[in-house]
Amino acid sequence: MVNTQAEEQYLQKVYRALKKAEGQLSETLAKGQSSGILALQEMAGDVRLNFDNFADNLDTFAQLEMKNREIDQLNLKQKTAASKLAQVRRLLPQAYFGKVVVDYFDEEEKQSFYIGVNSFNDENENLVYDWRSPVAELFYNNVLGPSAYWANGKKIPVAIDLRRQFVISYDRLKHYFDTHIAIEDDVLLAALGNSASQQMQAITATIQKEQNVIIRDLDHEIILVNGVAGSGKTSTIMQRIAYLLYSLRQEISVDDVLILAPNDKFIQYLAHVLPSLGEKNPRNLTWRKLLAWQLDQPLESEIDYFTRITKSEVDKQTTVLRSQKFAEFVDNASDILQNKNYFQKITVKQKVIIKAETIAEMFATTPKDATFGQRIQSVAVKLRSYWQRRLLKQAQGKAWQDRVLALSETQQQKYFGHLLQDESPKALKKYALRLLQQKYHEIEVAITNFSWLQPAQMLADLYLAYTGERYQAAEVLTVDEATIALLIQHRFIKTSPLATMKYILVDEVQDYTPAQIFLLNQLFTNARFTLVGDYNQAIFNSQTDFTTIGAIFKATKREVIVYDLLNSYRSSGAITATFQQLTAQVDFTIVPVRPKGKKVAVKKLVKLTDLARFLAIEKSVTVITKTQAEADYLTQWWYDQPIMFANENTTKENVTILPISLAKGLEFDHVLLYNASTENYTTEQDRKMLYTATSRGMQELTITYFEELTPLLQFLA
Repeated sequence: MVNTQAEEQYLQKVYRALKKAEGQLSETLAKGQSSGILALQEMAGDVRLNFDNFADNLDTFAQLEMKNREIDQLNLKQKTAASKLAQVRRLLPQAYFGKVVVDYFDEEEKQSFYIGVNSFNDENENLVYDWRSPVAELFYNNVLGPSAYWANGKKIPVAIDLRRQFVISYDRLKHYFDTHIAIEDDVLLAALGNSASQQMQAITATIQKEQNVIIRDLDHEIILVNGVAGSGKTSTIMQRIAYLLYSLRQEISVDDVLILAPNDKFIQYLAHVLPSLGEKNPRNLTWRKLLAWQLDQPLESEIDYFTRITKSEVDKQTTVLRSQKFAEFVDNASDILQNKNYFQKITVKQKVIIKAETIAEMFATTPKDATFGQRIQSVAVKLRSYWQRRLLKQAQGKAWQDRVLALSETQQQKYFGHLLQDESPKALKKYALRLLQQKYHEIEVAITNFSWLQPAQMLADLYLAYTGERYQAAEVLTVDEATIALLIQHRFIKTSPLATMKYILVDEVQDYTPAQIFLLNQLFTNARFTLVGDYNQAIFNSQTDFTTIGAIFKATKREVIVYDLLNSYRSSGAITATFQQLTAQVDFTIVPVRPKGKKVAVKKLVKLTDLARFLAIEKSVTVITKTQAEADYLTQWWYDQPIMFANENTTKENVTILPISLAKGLEFDHVLLYNASTENYTTEQDRKMLYTATSRGMQELTITYFEELTPLLQFLA
């Protein structure tokens, strides 16, 4: 009772301070917005522009500089207030979620630290500590007694006297408990029971010890996480980014971080996670978008790519393009490329400006003992110099100087930004050069972008050299072709600017090809990687096992550490038990955390109208199909059906239909798996697809089939 009263009093103290801060900051912003405009008007009135002479110029510029500083200070004050207000409002619904009482062995009283989504202090008293702060690590260590944490490069020994967790709703303490071992009891289960619509469901409060080790790992260069469905892989990535941006804020910014996501829907899903933690979103791309961005040319669509990787068969050429051995062959192909001519003419409006033969002659003059890439860079320098000399020569001629003199005043403003002020031969030469540079700007761009090279031919020649067979290029560059094309570009033509990235986080890494993993390692040689996935969810024909992924990085002397996450927090116990039966690995035990919940339902369908009747009584359901074609067919069929819903508030929009390929990585309260029949699911690859589909469900799972249930699910019969 004493503990409860003390905790309630502390919560009231913190909540009152938060409300007070909210009011003060809101008032500051409101005053700033209303008075800011007036202040700027007054500032403008104070400044008298006078450019009559040099002294007046200096005085005017000084006044403008002073007013600019005042404006900057006003903007900074507003920005700081807005940031603090956002932090306060993040804490209002739940001021903190944990507490540790720490003994520092210094004969002082033991100190209590309350842990929240971000820090908060009032009148120089730290009321809440950010979950990413050094001392907060003690909350996640899952041990009482002797412990330690690192701060400012020093290890601080302590003893943890108490660890307490809270369930708080604004100013009301709903529940708390003390835990000695794991942070996965009442608070975790309460959070997992919340509505799935809440972004990431307050994951900060439910970080588990095994996740915390990954989140705070600053020692290992390559972190490879093999986590079962619902183990918190994605939340671990998000928390790790937030932790890195907080802990290393003097070294990195959000621009130094890149997330590679499996699909666009998943990118949308993550859009609000980091902002809810007070951090900006880093660049978030799919692999296809990364390739298109770096190559700056059209690629096959995401849908076409997903269609290809969900097929059961892969042609020989694609198999070669995806292989690690071919990627390694390309990476070491300098000697092969040396003996070929990959140069093409540079044109403007179909007029040849620089001949291919001219460029080939430049290449021939480069050092023969240099690598192919070094010789290409040398040619680029020679080309720029050659082109500049040509422009200078023309600028010295009378014809172009006469063109300058013939320009109207409007044209002079357009090309030079001002009217001609000097018509001496020297000045006219400069004006003529500027005119030429604008007229032939395309040439400058072509030289800079290496448009005088034929990388597609390089790929074809290397494929021939590797396989002895002619390469068949697709009409539109495929993702697999683009992967090798970017490797060629990065290795031999121009180094990717992505090389400066410091942290790369990859989700669903098991779906990357060996060649893609190889290219990642080549592109980001200075970056630290966090790669997460689940080999049981390797449902695409582009998959790579975790042993191969680790070996690719180790081959370049990079240290790799592997973490396994086996606790599943997402699905009910009954659903978790279902996908446990579908795991491909032997002696691979998934530990369910949530209660058993509703039994998994298995329903036989005689015809599609049976499915319609079932969907009509549901409030909201996500239907998962094996293929995109099935999803397209069902979607059209569903919207063509005359349906009488059991609930008048239910509409057809309450039913979402997705193929497994797009549902992967997402979660839904109620999942219906469509047509889990013998004819639809038979192979070991199908087993992985069933594992992926069934593990999308959080609360309820219904499995339907026609004629006969697949043998892979007979344990449910």
